[in-house]
Amino acid sequence: MAMPSKVLGLLVAFLISSTASATVCRQAVGEFGGLAALHVKYDDKKAFAEEIFSDSYAERVVEKYFLTLDPYRMIFFDTEFKVANGYKMAITEMVGGLREDCLFFEATYEMFANALRRHKAIMKNTFRDEKQLAADVQAILKKWKSEEGLADEIELMERFADSPEELAEKAKLILAKEVNRVAQGKEMTESDLRTGLRIISQFRNGYDFHKPESLYQAMAKSMLDALDAHTRYFTKTKYDAFMDALTAGFAGIGVHIVEAEQGLKVVEVVSGGPADQQGVLKAGDVIISANGDEEVLLEPVETAVLALKGDPGTAVSVDIMRDGQRINGLEIVRGFVNTQKESVTYRVEEIDGVKYGYVHATQFYSASDMGEGGLSASVKKALISLEDQGVEGLLLDLSGNPGGSVDEAVRIVGLFIDEGPVVRLKGPVVDDVKVDTDSSYKFNKPVVVMIDHGSASASEIVSGALQDYNRALVIGADNSYGKGSGQSVFATEAFSGLQVLDGGVKLTTFYYYLPTGRSIQHRGVQSDVVLPAVTSSEEEKLEKDVNPTSLPPKPIDSLMSRNGGDKWMSDTKRKGYVSDLNEGVSFGYYDSAEKQAFQVLKGWVRLSQGKAALTPLESYESLMMKVD
Repeated sequence: MAMPSKVLGLLVAFLISSTASATVCRQAVGEFGGLAALHVKYDDKKAFAEEIFSDSYAERVVEKYFLTLDPYRMIFFDTEFKVANGYKMAITEMVGGLREDCLFFEATYEMFANALRRHKAIMKNTFRDEKQLAADVQAILKKWKSEEGLADEIELMERFADSPEELAEKAKLILAKEVNRVAQGKEMTESDLRTGLRIISQFRNGYDFHKPESLYQAMAKSMLDALDAHTRYFTKTKYDAFMDALTAGFAGIGVHIVEAEQGLKVVEVVSGGPADQQGVLKAGDVIISANGDEEVLLEPVETAVLALKGDPGTAVSVDIMRDGQRINGLEIVRGFVNTQKESVTYRVEEIDGVKYGYVHATQFYSASDMGEGGLSASVKKALISLEDQGVEGLLLDLSGNPGGSVDEAVRIVGLFIDEGPVVRLKGPVVDDVKVDTDSSYKFNKPVVVMIDHGSASASEIVSGALQDYNRALVIGADNSYGKGSGQSVFATEAFSGLQVLDGGVKLTTFYYYLPTGRSIQHRGVQSDVVLPAVTSSEEEKLEKDVNPTSLPPKPIDSLMSRNGGDKWMSDTKRKGYVSDLNEGVSFGYYDSAEKQAFQVLKGWVRLSQGKAALTPLESYESLMMKVD
């Protein structure tokens, strides 16, 4: 019996489509493998292979793939997410080159097509009666004001729904959340409701779900993004926007930020910057939304901050959390921020007739950033001025400093040592030891470096290197942020043969190693003396929190053994001094972090001069005894 021509045509089309799909899938996996070989984890091929073949990596791929396709968790059901996790072995075998098919992605493509049709039907039914919908949203907003059932509703918004009824309820909750943001907490209008509907309709995140090639692009993205928290694949549109923001100059809102539980925490408002002049933000605020987008602020800070940047004169609307209260719709007009003007401040502090220097650096800008001297030139100028005024020691404050130029970090360490290696950048395609060779100037007085959990990257290189050389004490929080990796950004068109991954990649390509060969990844720089006044909030995130899978690499040989570099004092002497300070320094109960830091500096100077540990300030207990 002959097969009907129409059926035959459909079958041929299906076979051609399946063959093409399999080819694209293999191409995507191959492109992932080529880029993954540049990742710093590939430096240890055995450990890299173990991770790629692990269930935890496959679970991350599944989660990132689902959230790439369904960032608001509005399409898939939880049961489908769990079914997808059952393909973990197929994922590891595919990524590891043990199978040529894309079983997981083929299965989820069909699952997604069905889920998308179901989603559209549920949304159509849920939003059909606008009058009833408005009443439902009003009821939700009223309930939220009393916080009735809020915890359960937040839990639902943050997971996949279990049923059509739950998805309909979740859609109304997300709509109410967007309407509340648009209405800025005021009474909802018809316009607010329609704006909210328009916002939540944009759930597809730029992927064309009707084209398998687009989904394989999302597949490769999920495999790359699962390597570590700082690695990102950008579609061509997003990559172009990313590069435009990087090259357009520093037109932003004038704040220094770190990652927090809900978004970006403001650690400092730049004096004279847009946010300061407009009186909108203050230190401690957590920015949870930029122009209505909350997802972008959950990206790594170097990516998330781009949502706040833009052309000078344009405005960005932010929602924040302040003292436990949400404040919506704060508008800030962007402007150029003179980072050089505000990145270094210094002064002389006199305590008991002795002069001490204070230098505060807020970020590591380079000469090319400003067209003038970089941070090291500004710090050198400050040190010379402080020496001319007769200071006996220095407090270098790097608290809240998120980092910046590595070369500037090397130059700043060079202001305190004779010569020697400062940091090694090591990865599969990078191996570079940064050595200070400039002996034209050296600050010779005792130094303490103050850090907190916001001190990251270049700040950690400076504080850690000075600690390794026994040149300075590190004080403040128990440890710094702990980001010991570096990223490279490039367009995928730079590599021949890439067809599926059309766009750009930000890839973690190397680790930093300090002069003794230790890594700061996850661990951060450990303080010699912890200051009680340097506190952290529960919402603060460290590198180990945002990047839990990127564990510290093994230590390498000391850089000093091959590249020279003399320590300021012996390890034994330094250890004894640190012990004396921890036992002998007391702090006033109400002392600020800065006052406590000067107290440690005072003791460090005295010990360096061969004197006994300082007489501490009156302790809280002694003050209480006087009151009694």
